[in-house]
Amino acid sequence: MITADLPTIYLMITVIGLTMTLVVAVTSRVDRDSGLAPIALGIGLCTLGYFLYGMRPVLTGLLFNALSNLALSGSISCFIYGILRFQRRQATGWLIYCPPLLMALITASLPEQVALRVGLLSLLFTLQSAYLLKVVLDRRHVTVGIGQYYLVVSFGLSFLIFLTRLLVALFGPAETLQVNRAGPLATFSLLMPVVSLTLITLGFIIMGKERAEERNRRLAMQDELTGLANRRHVLDVLAQQLAAVSRANLPLSLLMLDVDHFKQINDRYGHPAGDEALRRVADCLRERVRAQDIAGRVGGEEFLVVLPQTSLEGALKLAEALRESLARLAVTSPDGRAFTLTISIGVSTLEDMPDGAGKSLIAAADAALYLAKQRGRNRVEYLAPGSADTDA
Repeated sequence: MITADLPTIYLMITVIGLTMTLVVAVTSRVDRDSGLAPIALGIGLCTLGYFLYGMRPVLTGLLFNALSNLALSGSISCFIYGILRFQRRQATGWLIYCPPLLMALITASLPEQVALRVGLLSLLFTLQSAYLLKVVLDRRHVTVGIGQYYLVVSFGLSFLIFLTRLLVALFGPAETLQVNRAGPLATFSLLMPVVSLTLITLGFIIMGKERAEERNRRLAMQDELTGLANRRHVLDVLAQQLAAVSRANLPLSLLMLDVDHFKQINDRYGHPAGDEALRRVADCLRERVRAQDIAGRVGGEEFLVVLPQTSLEGALKLAEALRESLARLAVTSPDGRAFTLTISIGVSTLEDMPDGAGKSLIAAADAALYLAKQRGRNRVEYLAPGSADTDA
């Protein structure tokens, strides 16, 4: 059987725990939106809990027993809160605060019933760690990167340890559960926090880095005001779709949209009202376009919609639906004044792939938009790529 010197393990947990607490606390001051502050507190409480366990031969009495269980349970609550904050989810208060208080209450109220006390505490620790693991797994498909799996391993180990202690409390000899009794279970139980605290620290730091990289990647492709694709990204997608047209001979349509009299909106209602008008146009585009389409803001009040595998008929139908929807839309300025807006839309469709088709398609949509402006605005116009009006 593998055993180890327990005081040495407790000292190792304390040193590693304090180091990890300091690392995460410093990192949390750099990235205040990462949820690392409660994680640093959780690591600190976990370290305190195991330190108090290790000091039980010296610090005897129910008070120190209750404090050690309160600290360890409090650390799990901090981890739950930190993860929920990182995921931008609302924490359920009683699931955060009640377990630590209940731990302390059980410890203080059952001084002589050792088996019952250990069994109840093991059950609560098992349930709390199971909930912690569930919180991480609930968002694994929408959380970016591999850092979350460090947490899965760490919290999974914690759950297995507490579950093992619960099963031993129910069916095994009670003396094996004493935290300062040397043995395989005690050795495994105490080595686990060393691994767990390391994985928690690495996991959260990596998750913060991965989310920052994802945010930067998204900002590089996204218009900050509207949340739509920016000019660079929508033109990159258009280039990809043009290649698809060339390979499969599929139709590709473009819509070029422009808000009518946008300068007058800014002059009359203020630039914040103009920004709100652009956001409402973007919302309308998101509601109307398909998953395979992409809409982007390519200028001040100008938008481009790329419609893969869309015929002229489908593009005109969508354009008219967008025009009608926005014509019925009421926008409210920050000072409470309501106004309406209209858009002009230029449509162009490509059925095959001649040389220079990409520039020709954009030019046709842009010329069609200009034609819609000339003919009175709040209307849809179509021009074919390479048409005379486009060249003019």
